[in-house]
Amino acid sequence: MQEIIKEFVKGFKELIEVSNIDLSDKAESNYSSNKLRFIMGEYITKFIIDNVALGEIDNFLKGASNELTKISKYSGLSHTSFNYIRKFYKQYRNQPELKEKAFELGWSHNIVLLKDKLNDDERNYYLNRAIAEDWSVKELELQIKDESFDNFLNEIEQDN
Repeated sequence: MQEIIKEFVKGFKELIEVSNIDLSDKAESNYSSNKLRFIMGEYITKFIIDNVALGEIDNFLKGASNELTKISKYSGLSHTSFNYIRKFYKQYRNQPELKEKAFELGWSHNIVLLKDKLNDDERNYYLNRAIAEDWSVKELELQIKDESFDNFLNEIEQDN
């Protein structure tokens, strides 16, 4: 497993260096940072498919995260971060329109959208509203909790 992790870390570092995007840089745009996270998710997912046995994925991700956190500029890439990055890729890999919208939001907004079990229509609604109304993370969480999508649908039905 250690050799596989070393191979992964080497490729991961190359991917990050080629991108010239610093995920810890607050000045970096949401779009660029999220696009890199999507690319990272693709790399992680494909590497796992090609190199890691089922049942070993969690151990692999923990080991890879531990190796990367030894390098200070990758210290924010925890095991949990890897899982969200993978979810981000899996959620949007076949949905280019939603992916572009997700790139516009902050990473914390995207994590909120990944945590909830939203269908595609709900996700699209919350992406659009969060962007158009410049919702904070707390506002997005509240809107999801209050099921504003369902309220929106009820309003449409009442108008018809």
